[in-house]
Amino acid sequence: MRLTLVFRQAMHKGLVTILLFLALTASVSVYVYISNTSRYTNRSMQLIVKRLGHNLIVLPDSANPLDVYWCTDRQAVFSEDIAVRLADHDKLASRYFVSVLQTRCILNGKAFILTGLGIVQRSDETTEKGNMIRAMPQGCVRLGAMAAEQLKRTAGDTLQINGNSYIIESILKENGDEDDYRIFLHLGTLQTMLGQEGRINYILAFLCQHGNNVEKTIDHEREMLKKLVPGMKLITKTGLIQGRALARLTTDRTLYYLLGLIFIVTIMIIMISGTQEIAERRKETGILTAMGAGYGYILSLYFIKIGIVALLASASGFIIGSSLAVYWTSGFLVIETIEIAYQWSDLPRICLITLSTALAAESIPLISLIRSDPGRILMEE
Repeated sequence: MRLTLVFRQAMHKGLVTILLFLALTASVSVYVYISNTSRYTNRSMQLIVKRLGHNLIVLPDSANPLDVYWCTDRQAVFSEDIAVRLADHDKLASRYFVSVLQTRCILNGKAFILTGLGIVQRSDETTEKGNMIRAMPQGCVRLGAMAAEQLKRTAGDTLQINGNSYIIESILKENGDEDDYRIFLHLGTLQTMLGQEGRINYILAFLCQHGNNVEKTIDHEREMLKKLVPGMKLITKTGLIQGRALARLTTDRTLYYLLGLIFIVTIMIIMISGTQEIAERRKETGILTAMGAGYGYILSLYFIKIGIVALLASASGFIIGSSLAVYWTSGFLVIETIEIAYQWSDLPRICLITLSTALAAESIPLISLIRSDPGRILMEE
C-alpha cells in the first residue's frame, strides 16, 4: 500500500521527481569526480615528489657531511648491514634505501665520481612505489650526462675503469648537479675495486611524509633511528619534505571546501523540493490523518520516496562521476603501474552518504508538517 502511494505520487509529480533525481545525480557526480580526482592527484604528486630524489642521508655521528658532498678522502665508512637493518624495520617512515660507496677517479684526464649503488628493498614497497633508483647490473655502468659528454660515450659502448671493461647501460638526463659527473656501478663491484667489501659511505633514504607537521615527523624519525642503529644521524633535505606536506595540505583543504559546498547545495535542493511537496500535499495529509493514519505512516511516504530517489541518484552519479574522473585524468596524471579505474568499493559509502543526507534534509521541512493541526488543514480553502 505504501509503495503504491509513493509510486502514484511520484508519477503524479513526474517532472518534479525527475528534476530532483537529476539534481541529486549531478551532486553525487560532482562529489565522486572531485573525490576520485583528488585521490588520483595525490598519488600522482607522491610519484612526482619521488622523482625529485631522496630527501634523507644516513651517516655516522662522527661523519662530516661535507666530506660526502665533496667526496673527499676523509669520508667515514661503515657496514652496509645498517641499511638492511633499517629496511627490515617497518615502523620507520623512511624507505627506498640505497647503500652508497663513492670515490673520485680520473679518466681521460677528467675528474669523475665513481659511485657504487646497492638497492635495499623494504618488504612493503610496491611495484608502483618502488625505489626511484634502478638497480645496477653487474658488469655495467650508468653515466651522468656530463660524464657521458666528456668521455664521448653513448649507451651500449664500453668503458675501461682500472683495467676492467664495463658496458654502458644508460645515460642519465642532465640534472645540473654533481650527479651529472658520476659513473654509477654495482655496489659490490666498487667495493671489490676499492678493497672495501661490505663497507659504504652513506645511505640514501626517502622520508614519506604522512602528516602536515614536518618537524614532528623528522624528530620522530631521528628518535627511531637512534634506537634502531645508535651512532647514526639523519641529514634531511627539508625543502623536499616540506613541499610534499604543503602540496597535500593544499589538496586536502581544497577538497574539503568543495565537498562541503556540494553538501550544502544538496541539502538546499532537497529542502526546497520537500517544502514544495509538503505544501502541495497538505490536504492529502489532512485526509490521511482524519482516516486514522498516524504521522509515522505519513512520514514514511516522504522518506521512502526520497530514499529511493537518493539511492538511484547515488548509483547513476557514481558511474557518471567515476567515468569523468577516469577519462579526464588518465591522460595526464603520473600513475605509472596502477591504472586509474572505477573505485567500486566506494559505491556503498557513496550510497550511504547520499541516503543519510537526503533523509536528514527531508526531515527539516517535515517538522512543520508534524506540528500542523489536521482539522485546520481540512478547513483550509
